Amino acid sequence: MIIGVCSRKGCPGVTTLATALALAWPGETVLLEADPWGAVLPFRLHPPGMRFLAPEPMVLSLALAARTSAGGTDLIRYTQQTSLGVKVIPGPVTDPDRAVLRPMWSLVAEQVRSWPGTVVADLGRLHSGDEGLELAAAADVVLVMAEHSVDGLFHAREAATHLKRVLDDGSRGRHRVGVVIRAGHRQQDEALEEVTRLLQAVGSPVPVTGWVADDPAGVAELLTGRDSKRLRGSALMGSVEDLIARMHRIWTLDPGAAMTGTTGSPRRAGGGREPAPGRWRTR
Repeated sequence: MIIGVCSRKGCPGVTTLATALALAWPGETVLLEADPWGAVLPFRLHPPGMRFLAPEPMVLSLALAARTSAGGTDLIRYTQQTSLGVKVIPGPVTDPDRAVLRPMWSLVAEQVRSWPGTVVADLGRLHSGDEGLELAAAADVVLVMAEHSVDGLFHAREAATHLKRVLDDGSRGRHRVGVVIRAGHRQQDEALEEVTRLLQAVGSPVPVTGWVADDPAGVAELLTGRDSKRLRGSALMGSVEDLIARMHRIWTLDPGAAMTGTTGSPRRAGGGREPAPGRWRTR
């Protein structure tokens, strides 16, 4: 399964949401950095006992291996373990590496699609013509993130509706695209109701998937790179666990793993948490 996370107009928080989703998703999960505007995960996450991720392996390594291997590649070989407990395939940091990678995103999408686990792909700011569309087209779900503001909600409506139309062109409407609103905890119901009205007003087939908490303290804890009790108990992780539960209810992604989220549940050995009853709830 591939879950893409993106935004339009530079809405902040895409990498944070993708990282939190990879941390909370049950089963074996990999976080893939596919932001065409440049990598940030090499500076945010780190292996145990080290300050930064290693230069290799990264997504370019995976692409080059896929180009030369007729039998496919083992995705896990191109991941780096982090102290957060999330396996990550970081993006290229330099412009030359990004240029080499640009025509090979379809190969990356093919390799990721064939992996039996869940890949959370940070697609960054996704626009028409971006190479990230190759991965978005291969995804089972694409989440479009927006801020709770007049312009944020408007751009979310336009971006989600347009992305759904582009991805479904010739594919009989198989793509699942949803809107996720970043809002304060007390604003969640208002934000969800507003964007629902906006999407319904234009007859959009895109659902409001949920919200993610605007939680600076939780983000700061996530950026420490440690899977701590404080992080698990944060509003950020609570909202992400609830978002995962809503995704399963809306799309029935995996009938054998129907979930209600909790930030306090133990992680599985493969990366991800065991489903357990949650204490965070949205309408």
